[in-house]
Amino acid sequence: MSKKWEHEFNKFCSKGCDTNATFALHLDITNNCDEIVGIEAAERIGGKSGYNLLLASVKKSCRLNF
Repeated sequence: MSKKWEHEFNKFCSKGCDTNATFALHLDITNNCDEIVGIEAAERIGGKSGYNLLLASVKKSCRLNF
C-alpha cells in the first residue's frame, strides 16, 4: 500500500517541480528543513558543540567532503 502512495506522491512532486518553480523551491526547502534547523541551532550553541552539530547537520548533503 505505501509503495503505491509513494509512487503517486513522487509523481505529484515531479509534475509540480516541472511546471512550477515556486513549488520546486518549496519542495527543496522542505527536503532540507532538518539541515536548516540544525544550522540555526548550531549557530546559537556556538563553540565546539555547535561546530559538531553543524557538521552532523550538513554531512548528508556534502558526502564527498567528509
